[in-house]
Amino acid sequence: MLGMFQNEWDVLVLSNFALEQQLHTARQELSHALYQHDAACRVIARLKKERDEARSLLSQAERQMPLSSTSISSNAAVNVNGKRVNEDEELGPDGKKLRPGISATVISELTDCNASLSQQRKKRQVTSVKFVTRDDFILTGSADK
Repeated sequence: MLGMFQNEWDVLVLSNFALEQQLHTARQELSHALYQHDAACRVIARLKKERDEARSLLSQAERQMPLSSTSISSNAAVNVNGKRVNEDEELGPDGKKLRPGISATVISELTDCNASLSQQRKKRQVTSVKFVTRDDFILTGSADK
């Protein structure tokens, strides 16, 4: 009878130990998930704040622009790509209205620079990629290090 109780006790203790291990693992996973959720909420809040600041700066900049460039003057409007554009407004090569402050020469310089840098990036070869994982950090290495 004592042997049977001892075997039953051993089974009960092993079962209890396994349940405690599962509980510990579940708590760790829950803690990690809650931390990730909290971090995601903080990122979303920061992005919303930055978006609202950018919108307010944009509205302030639009209010500070001279009225002659924002309002429709007595000049006749021309229909370009389904949009009404004043005749005195400068149009880019693609028919879009250029924003004040960006001249055609600056746009052409930026376009040329973009093309040359894109060609350089396309020619660049990745020589070696190493993944080193340590806890939650992932480090990578490439030709540009």
